[in-house]
Amino acid sequence: MYGYDRLTLTDSDGVEQLHRSALEVLASTGLNVHHEPMRKRLAANGAGISDGPRVTLPEEMVAQALATPSRLVTIHDRSGSPALSLTPHQIYFGTGSDLFFTRDARTGQRRGAVLEDVARSKRLCDALPEIDFLMSFATPGGVAAELVEPRQYHAMVSYSTKPVIMTVCSGLSAFERLHDMACAVAESEEVFREQPNYVMYGQFVSPLQHDRGAIVRLVFSADHEIPLIYVPTIMPGVSGPVTLAGSLALAIAESLAGLVMHQLQRPGAPFIFGACVGAMGLRTALFADAFGNPDPDPIYDLDGSGSVDFTDFFMFADAFGSGGRAKLFSLAEEMIGLPRAVSLAQNYPNRFNSATTIDYELRSASGVVLEVYDLSGQRVRRLVGHYQEGGRYQVSWDGLDETGDPLSSGVYLMRLQALSRVETRKMMLMK
Repeated sequence: MYGYDRLTLTDSDGVEQLHRSALEVLASTGLNVHHEPMRKRLAANGAGISDGPRVTLPEEMVAQALATPSRLVTIHDRSGSPALSLTPHQIYFGTGSDLFFTRDARTGQRRGAVLEDVARSKRLCDALPEIDFLMSFATPGGVAAELVEPRQYHAMVSYSTKPVIMTVCSGLSAFERLHDMACAVAESEEVFREQPNYVMYGQFVSPLQHDRGAIVRLVFSADHEIPLIYVPTIMPGVSGPVTLAGSLALAIAESLAGLVMHQLQRPGAPFIFGACVGAMGLRTALFADAFGNPDPDPIYDLDGSGSVDFTDFFMFADAFGSGGRAKLFSLAEEMIGLPRAVSLAQNYPNRFNSATTIDYELRSASGVVLEVYDLSGQRVRRLVGHYQEGGRYQVSWDGLDETGDPLSSGVYLMRLQALSRVETRKMMLMK
């Protein structure tokens, strides 16, 4: 056993100050909760509720939530043996997830990810003793949206016995299928609750926007006692305060809000506290100097090709969340001549009562997500959620939500995300 020094960012007084700041954010600023049943549950337990989605959480609600869950969470491997003991100062390493693109190991060329990439990476991870847990590595193209995560999970447990951390972006039905598979691996849901073999990595929209999809995943995880990491992703100066301390306080507030909702849904369900906070240097934020300069700094040659070009820009953009990435690409089109990569046409007919048609175009292959939102920001329907080759596409929307129920008349937003761009247009549904 090797001795080591533990990295310490602040002392106990600093930790307490961050916690107090987080409590102040929750009690005064609050957060937007885009999930009506959860808003009602929060209100019934002492939260402050406004006419809109805003909710404030008093300190005593947070204290109660902190006192409820187990202090020990153990994740098991495929055989049911304990593998990850999530106790203080235990450190584990694993892979990342959900790349739409990868560099082909045989040709060296960048291409769309496929299901075999998930399986191949797991065979490698299973052979590496330094890798403690698995994530999917890739979002496979050519797979129906509702099957993406179940197929990922199947590939992972087929080629490794190590515990798994999953994401789910394809809706509740995909999550249910995935969980049924995990319970089959454990032999039953009762055994899974005692010996969970995967963790749900649930993200939402920072800062302080808890979208409906994220809370649906949180509720399902709590109900089935699936260990949940409810993760804010914050870049100081972009999606959080410019100081590291301010962004840490915001991240703690967001995680605590998730804990409160989670423990109200099922007291004692396993919850893993954490956040992603990465400082962004001001120099690299000024990307036009890096990627539009005729004599660029070699530090921005991110792919090692010997030149700084659009390929390096795309690698740079991958470090941003979807909202920040959309702004980045909009500026890049204006400042460094980045070609437009995605176009979303106005639907037709635009006042419709039974069905409407949506056209969009991709300049090159990409993972594509086309969704419909209401004006409160809640997603009501996913129309596309998979990899597509470059070209023109057309889809139809029938005015129904994810469960097949008709939506009420009003204005809805169609949102296309592809090639690190986001395009949005309004639609009018008339009944």
